[in-house]
Amino acid sequence: MSEVTANITINESDKVISLTGIRADTININFSGDIDFTELVEELTKLIDKRNTIVLNKPSSAVEDEKITMVVSTLTEIVNKYNESITVVDITGQVGLEVDDDLPL
Repeated sequence: MSEVTANITINESDKVISLTGIRADTININFSGDIDFTELVEELTKLIDKRNTIVLNKPSSAVEDEKITMVVSTLTEIVNKYNESITVVDITGQVGLEVDDDLPL
């Protein structure tokens, strides 16, 4: 298992958050309207087989815009869940799914 460093860059005037380091080109997330994380999630799905964990570097300056804060927080949570799934894959050899022990069967 190796580590990939991803960097978040915020362009408030264009209303775009860019994520570099996960793939060769940049993943751009537009936050001017509805926010779509599909491109990021699809790319992370492709990376599961490589078993690379991701270290996410967030902007060092404080962001006052509530929507930007929410998007960066969501990106962080998505990457954290991805890293957790990589850990489960390394331990068990399969992608982990939560088990619902309350099933009637």
